[in-house]
Amino acid sequence: MRKISSYIFKFIIFIILIFSTLVVSFCMQHRKIEIPMEGEVVVWKHGPSLIVKAILGPRREHIIISPKVDSLFYEPKYEKYLGQFPIDYKPKCFSDLTKEEYVRFESEYGNRSHGFKKQHYIEFNLMLHGSEFGVTDRGVYSSEALDDINQVKVIVYYAGNVNRTSSLYENIKESDGAYDSNMSSEYKMDCYKFSRKRFDTYSCYGKSDYDKDFGVLISVYSDGRWVEGYSIEPIYGGIKVFYRMDKSNIKNWKEVDSAIWSLLECWNVSPLDIYNSTVN
Repeated sequence: MRKISSYIFKFIIFIILIFSTLVVSFCMQHRKIEIPMEGEVVVWKHGPSLIVKAILGPRREHIIISPKVDSLFYEPKYEKYLGQFPIDYKPKCFSDLTKEEYVRFESEYGNRSHGFKKQHYIEFNLMLHGSEFGVTDRGVYSSEALDDINQVKVIVYYAGNVNRTSSLYENIKESDGAYDSNMSSEYKMDCYKFSRKRFDTYSCYGKSDYDKDFGVLISVYSDGRWVEGYSIEPIYGGIKVFYRMDKSNIKNWKEVDSAIWSLLECWNVSPLDIYNSTVN
């Protein structure tokens, strides 16, 4: 009799555990996701030399490409999207973390979850020519990335030990590209044309106004309406800045480049040397 009672007790415990697991799983799946809202102050780590502290700008509309893709990659709780701002936006600059605050932040930040399914990068958008428009989270590499002709979508990646922008430009000069004097004169960059079977591409290089040692490379596709800009530099431990904008706004590349670096400089509150890097 006692043996039977013991089996019944174990069975009841088993049922309770199964039920509890199902309840917890249901609650986790249906819990309200806490997404940072416009006007909130966030502190996000990109790397030891770049810790962003900023007041969030307008939020973006989520676009579902397909339910399957959405379930795999959409993690609004972990995104590091700062907002969409006018090209001449002047954010509030916060004081650098003290050494004690930095140690405490690293200790607390290291124990947090920062995304289960993908790496999340620092993102923000710029608006040219005084334009105002809504923003979506269509990916910067998407064929429908831009929400408006005057939009610039920016992503900041960790670069690590890679060649600088100027080194990439030297490789372009030594390749099979042909110098295009007309485009170079128009955009005030050094532009090289590459003839391909389906369409021509152009690579243009210019010096940054933010730091004369920095460079900007812009890729132009003759069959497309947008261009890609990027810089790979040793600042902040080595980063790659990538952005997409409409082809009609290439002439604004210096303004865009200066705005990006100035915003990062203001937002950064890391007390470490911003040039601390292994980049050559």
